[in-house]
Amino acid sequence: MKLERITAAIADEFDLDSAALEGPIRSSSLRPLVRDARQALCLLARRHASSSLAELSEALKLSHAVILHGEARAKARLVDDEMFCQAVNNIERRLAEPDVSMQELSKVIAQLSRIASKLQCVAKDVKAVIEAHNPKCAKSKQKSGQK
Repeated sequence: MKLERITAAIADEFDLDSAALEGPIRSSSLRPLVRDARQALCLLARRHASSSLAELSEALKLSHAVILHGEARAKARLVDDEMFCQAVNNIERRLAEPDVSMQELSKVIAQLSRIASKLQCVAKDVKAVIEAHNPKCAKSKQKSGQK
């Protein structure tokens, strides 16, 4: 799973800008909220991102030690902080949903519809060729009253 998707889900859950999750905390008034979001990010990025610790460190502009400490704190908080646990569960549910927009789905449905239409035309052509080369099929069809 891409780190950007995890970061976006966490930023959305904690009502933060994704940039707040990277680098030093810029606002002391947001410190507890950003800390919580970063701990969730460290935990979920390590669980779900297809990135190494070094890649996570570079992408998040945080040291390896900060990421590992954040992951450890998040694991501990899952046991005794109900609100944090609920937030992490909400994020994981969101991450489990398919990462497909309605626009992408509409495109796929339109493509499948065109393919189905072409297959129907091909099936009619194949049926006509079979009937043309096999007179018995055409005769039995006429006897049964089908066209």
